[in-house]
Amino acid sequence: MNKKIITFSAAKKFQSCHKAYYNRYKKNLVPLEQDEVLFLGSTIHNCLELWYKRDPNDPIIEIQIGRLIDEAYPMRVSDEKQKKDWHLAKAMMDGYINQYQQEDFRIIDTEMEFSVPIINPTTKRQSRSFDLMGKVDGLVMLNNEYYIMEHKTAALITGDYIEKLPMDFQINLYAMALSRFKNIPIAGVIYNVIQKSRIRQKLGESEEQFEIRRQELIQKSKTGKT
Repeated sequence: MNKKIITFSAAKKFQSCHKAYYNRYKKNLVPLEQDEVLFLGSTIHNCLELWYKRDPNDPIIEIQIGRLIDEAYPMRVSDEKQKKDWHLAKAMMDGYINQYQQEDFRIIDTEMEFSVPIINPTTKRQSRSFDLMGKVDGLVMLNNEYYIMEHKTAALITGDYIEKLPMDFQINLYAMALSRFKNIPIAGVIYNVIQKSRIRQKLGESEEQFEIRRQELIQKSKTGKT
């Protein structure tokens, strides 16, 4: 008997709205345009995938990432929204690459897919109808232990945001499933959170004027850094 595949996204959609689940997963209906915020997150995610798959000796990886961002926003010259998000994506990845040339962990795999049986916790029996399928952004090794790497973008990283991360049911479920799929213990999750730039160059503002304004804002900040 061939089992059906269910994903966390599908289960969550079914739980929140049966009609939305039917339209998306039965009728294959999707919005004509992706949400602007979600699209930016997807673009950064694709850039990070390319970055962590790179050959450390590849001298043109930053050019490739730049091209990927260019392709994501083909109308940036005439469309102000695309122009804004193109600049934002470029700034976020430029800052990331500059900051994280080296990591403490070793990349085992990226965009790793898994599929495992769904087991009833009471009877310990496998579902005869469904298997759970998912994908993690990365599997890494740190201090001889395995960790899941999870990419996220955020408008603001606060204490509340960080405190909620351990309660992320999806990543906890994926950690358990990947542990079974690979037959390895998962020690934890490394959250790779990139905050969106909150200071942007204004229309008609020169590089020099922008730098002066940036330095003035840094002086006013509590940390004197951001």
